[in-house]
Amino acid sequence: MPLISVIVPCYNQAQYLDECLQSVLDQTYQDWECIIVNDGSSDQTEQFAKKWVKKDKRFIYFYKENGGLSSARNFGLDRASGTWIQLLDCDDYLDPNKLEKQLSVLTEVSICDYRKVDMKKNILKDNYCKPFSENLFSYSDLILKWETELSIPCHCALFKKTDLRFNENLTNHEDWVFWLKLFYQREKVAYHKEVLAFYRINENSMSRNDVRMKEGFLKACDEMYVWYRKNNDKYNAKLVNEKKKKIINNNITYSFKEKIALKFSSIYKFYKNVKKN
Repeated sequence: MPLISVIVPCYNQAQYLDECLQSVLDQTYQDWECIIVNDGSSDQTEQFAKKWVKKDKRFIYFYKENGGLSSARNFGLDRASGTWIQLLDCDDYLDPNKLEKQLSVLTEVSICDYRKVDMKKNILKDNYCKPFSENLFSYSDLILKWETELSIPCHCALFKKTDLRFNENLTNHEDWVFWLKLFYQREKVAYHKEVLAFYRINENSMSRNDVRMKEGFLKACDEMYVWYRKNNDKYNAKLVNEKKKKIINNNITYSFKEKIALKFSSIYKFYKNVKKN
């Protein structure tokens, strides 16, 4: 039985799969299995994945009908045999030392720093949020500061196998909900300030769609509110309600500023036309 199960969900991003799986193969810690979950891809994902299965028996390939990212992650979690879980989306990649370094200080959960990269692996400046550190992080921060001051891409974590699963009804922010539940009542968290994970930003991905992302965020807030209430946790239920109000207010403010900008743009264009005539 391997100590670590690496779960790689894939959907129509075959062009990045080699780089992703190579980063798993290159790990200095070798006691792992890598579960590749093809979530109904129509590109060459299957051919790429099967090549890796032939290369190393620790790579295990599954095909399933398309159900979305959360569905693919859950499929992998249900089949993982390792004691510890490493999630890794197929367009992202890991530092070769990640598993070894995080295992060396592991309690129940270990979090490392990360960097965002573009499609060509250029490091991007993160201008809207920062990964958290041991000096800044608290559970209330995870609720209130998510996507304003901190974020945790899924592959930054190495955590003990759990019965928790991703909510397949959420279109986005399913990772936030998962972290809130995973960290709940878990005080032993190890932090690595080293950059051991790389998160690729795709300009065409849904995460660039502000409206859909905010709608999903509000739905995630509603789920957590219900979850905290079921756990008789009025304090965190109140905090997640505060977060929801901030998301709504920020959206209203952004929409107002956008309308004002459009209005002044129209006035300016009108003025220029009048001046020409």
